[in-house]
Amino acid sequence: MIRLQQHAGRTLTGPTAPTSAPVAAFIAFIITTLLLFSLAGLAHAEDAVPPHHEGPRAEWCKNNPEKCQHVKEHREAWCKENAQRCEEMKAKHQQRREECEKDPAACKQKRAERHEKMQQHRAAMEEKCKADPEACKAWRQHHRPQHDAAPTPAN
Repeated sequence: MIRLQQHAGRTLTGPTAPTSAPVAAFIAFIITTLLLFSLAGLAHAEDAVPPHHEGPRAEWCKNNPEKCQHVKEHREAWCKENAQRCEEMKAKHQQRREECEKDPAACKQKRAERHEKMQQHRAAMEEKCKADPEACKAWRQHHRPQHDAAPTPAN
């Protein structure tokens, strides 16, 4: 029997539907966290260079044109569904870009602090996945297309 459950405004069906409240809460936490980190990624653009200019994202797009197009389409679709939130994010990104132009040293320090916080969060998530690997597996299966399309960090 296929179980239907409302989750984050969407109806999930089949094997990806959470089977319990803790799993649903964990998945909601992961989705929220990824959204926040993807937003943080906008603010972390090296030296406030727009993504269509030179930088790690431009290089990744050159090497992965299909995935890059998928990411762009996904972002555009999200912005159409969440126009107000998208505009708020764009305004915040522009504000950070202007702040970085005025004070690059403070911008680098804030970027380093956010990076450290992100590393701590990743370590905490790894611990949670070790404690409940099935919840992580279910989450990864549900989000695999987005995960495969996501840019990898530049080394």
